[in-house]
Amino acid sequence: MIVTCLVACGFLLINGVMVMRFYRWYSSFGPDFLKEDAVAQGILFIGPILLMFFEWWLVDFIVDLIMLNRHRKAPNDK
Repeated sequence: MIVTCLVACGFLLINGVMVMRFYRWYSSFGPDFLKEDAVAQGILFIGPILLMFFEWWLVDFIVDLIMLNRHRKAPNDK
């Protein structure tokens, strides 16, 4: 449980940095509504959380693939 919490905090930290850098880069030449404070706050708050959901889905998918491969390689008990 502690490992899960630490990984989630790491995901949020990395995602926050990535979303902030991408937002600053894209808002410099993107649409004007991106420069509004409310839009910026929404993107900078929701973006890392959405990325974290995707990352946990990806981790779960990879673990399922590993477990499936282990199950296929195990001898059948018949």
